[in-house]
Amino acid sequence: MKKERLIDVCFVPLDPSKTPRKYKLAVPKLGIVADLCSKLAEVTGISDEKLLVTDVYNHRFHKLFSEQDGLSNIIDKDDIYVYELPVTSRLDESTRILPVYLQEQRQKQKYSNYQQMSCLFGVPLLVPVPRKNCTYDTLYKCVLTQMSRYVKVPDDNEEWWKVSGEDGDSADDCTSRMSNGEVAMDGELDETDDVGREKGTGSSMEDENSNEGCTVTPKCRPRLITFSIVNSIGNSEVDSIHDDGRPIKLSNHSYVAAEWHPIAKSKFYDETLAAKVDTDESVNRSQQRKNVIQLTNCLEMFTSKEQLGRQDPWYCPRCKRHQQASKKFDLWQLPEVLVIHLKRFSYNRNWRDKLDITIEYPTRGLNMQKYIIKPDHGPSIYDLIAVSNHYGGLGGGHYTAYAQNKEDQQWYHFDDSNVSSTSEDAVVTRAGYVLVYQRRKPDYRRNQQDDDIDDKLQLTSHTATATASIGSPERNMGVNSDNSSDNGMDTN
Repeated sequence: MKKERLIDVCFVPLDPSKTPRKYKLAVPKLGIVADLCSKLAEVTGISDEKLLVTDVYNHRFHKLFSEQDGLSNIIDKDDIYVYELPVTSRLDESTRILPVYLQEQRQKQKYSNYQQMSCLFGVPLLVPVPRKNCTYDTLYKCVLTQMSRYVKVPDDNEEWWKVSGEDGDSADDCTSRMSNGEVAMDGELDETDDVGREKGTGSSMEDENSNEGCTVTPKCRPRLITFSIVNSIGNSEVDSIHDDGRPIKLSNHSYVAAEWHPIAKSKFYDETLAAKVDTDESVNRSQQRKNVIQLTNCLEMFTSKEQLGRQDPWYCPRCKRHQQASKKFDLWQLPEVLVIHLKRFSYNRNWRDKLDITIEYPTRGLNMQKYIIKPDHGPSIYDLIAVSNHYGGLGGGHYTAYAQNKEDQQWYHFDDSNVSSTSEDAVVTRAGYVLVYQRRKPDYRRNQQDDDIDDKLQLTSHTATATASIGSPERNMGVNSDNSSDNGMDTN
């Protein structure tokens, strides 16, 4: 069976006018993040070098993956967001990729000492900003541009920050809300945008006669959002950012919180559009896929060319270098009794798994001719004569067997010391583990019966031998080149 798994990802385009799109990608189980990027690049047309894979949890970046990180670090319940970047590296000399968290003020809990608290919301952003001379105003415009799909910027003459009183009259211009939700009167307003997690952390003052850099005064407009530098999980302010026109001091490890003015968020932030995600047809197609695989699919996959992953290079003896090569298995000649071992156990150093998917295998007429490359090989049509079943998992399990009487073609079920007759259709189950086929002879008629048989329970030595040979997988490990797939199993 193919060593692949399906991973749900949400692709976030660089163009802010485009809606994020959800994909379901088939990637190697033992692959790396670069393999995931390559698959997504195929369906989006975006260069895989401009894709950054992230794990988003609780409105923050839980992890920013590197290309060499293993896909085993991603589990099914993770929310994987893949962002398109304008550059091929986060260390680009001219552009910095800045993680930005969205914050809002919420009412305090009863046990809190503060009237309001900052909380994260929405999906975090990766905002391209100039690496040099990135001022507060530059950052402000870049962040609003990234949110332009679901944020409406007010007109210059719109006084959106005014708060209506209980009597319906508009509050005076000298009363405004600061970005932390507090109401301040004229004369109490700081002329900087220093925003902390607690009240009063800002301290810098600017020239009262200058409107440049002020956040809220009766003579200038407040910002929709204000910024501060926070830690990687966004729950603590590391440093304030001053709106003074000077370049902001940022590093490659900086995280910024964009805190919304409470009135601005209610008027201009469209939560429905912000949460909108398109769904690619690959998601629905994968959900409709039947959990059944044909044996012929396994055989075709076994004999097809396989491209080795980047983490599994092959050393070329000619150029003396490791190369990303390909490998292929071919069948030259097949025996009279063909034993097919279905590889249902797989593991690496990070995870282990048993594949319980149903594999439908034919009981009659398995034609192996197209898989044989020997030119003068004769007819190779096989009929099933025995099946070894495994129930359980990696820690332990139980084996049973089906076998067919050679004389009367009746099928029997063997479960420890219990033997019972069964039908031909019943031998195809999801527990099928080792299949034993016998090649037809040229003059053999499968449906020919011997009416003189008196005892249908009498099994021939041939069938008994076949049943015994498949009772333990260790005797058939030779048909599976991966000798690590089933070692260490406890069986009954």
